[in-house]
Parts: sequence; C-alpha cells; structure tokens
Amino acid sequence: MSALNALLPHDGRWSLPRLVPMSATPAPKRGYRICIVDDDQPERKLLRLALEGEGYAVEEASNGQAALSLLRRSHHRFIVLLDMRMPVVSGTSVLRTVANDHFLATRHAFILITAWPDRPPELVSLLQTLSVPVVCKPFDLEELLNTIDQVAGRLQAVS
Repeated sequence: MSALNALLPHDGRWSLPRLVPMSATPAPKRGYRICIVDDDQPERKLLRLALEGEGYAVEEASNGQAALSLLRRSHHRFIVLLDMRMPVVSGTSVLRTVANDHFLATRHAFILITAWPDRPPELVSLLQTLSVPVVCKPFDLEELLNTIDQVAGRLQAVS
C-alpha cells in the first residue's frame, strides 16, 4: 500500500475537507476583538494568523486613519495593536486623537508596538495618560499575549 493510499478512506474514494465559512469563526475571547494597525501587510498577516490561532477575532487596518474609522463605527470593543510609524496617520497621532475623544479612550484599549527606541515627550505623556503599554519589535508571541491579557483585564474593569 502506498503512502498516498493510506490517506484515502476505507472505500478508496477521496473526500474534500469540510470547509468552515468565515462567519462561523469562534466568538471573540472575553467579548473584545483585536485590531492590528500596521502599514506592513506581511507583518499584519503573520500576526493575524498567530492571534486567530489563539482564538482571537481579528480586524486589520493599514494606517491610523483606517483604524480610527473602524473604531468609531464598530459596535465591538477592541484591543488595538498599534504600530508607531505609519504613513497617512501615525500611531502617535492616533493616540493624540484618542486622548481627546472620551468615547474612543474608554471603549478601546491600546498597545503600542514599535521597533523605534525613541519616545518623544508627547508620546510618553500619551502612553501614560491612556495607560498604553509598549511592546518592542521584534517581540516574543508569549510576551504579546501576556500584554494583551493585562490590557484586556483593564478593559473589562471599565465595562
């Protein structure tokens, strides 16, 4: 018996794997979703696959403007994984907007993800005001998951 035949069902016929429609994705963990905001599409895709593999419902935005639009119109609560340096609207600009918008600041939580070591004074102030942790690239997935859990706890506390 060949290795290929060993994969066939006992009746010798091929069967296609059962496809699960996208709408059948599991409910998001703890009532919130993850929004990945990064201009690097391959990085967003890789992070999305890892987080979905952990059971999170994930949305993506390629820049801060798209993220703000999503956050304003969505009825879901998000933990936003926010890249700092992006075209159109940067991560710092997103945080500045959030700090001036009570709805966004209380409805969603943010984690800044950056490869840049510099933290201008305005950014440091925004991070403190909004209680935004920073995860440095490259990061360990476990470190990011732990940070998401910590932020989720704070998000639930204000529910």
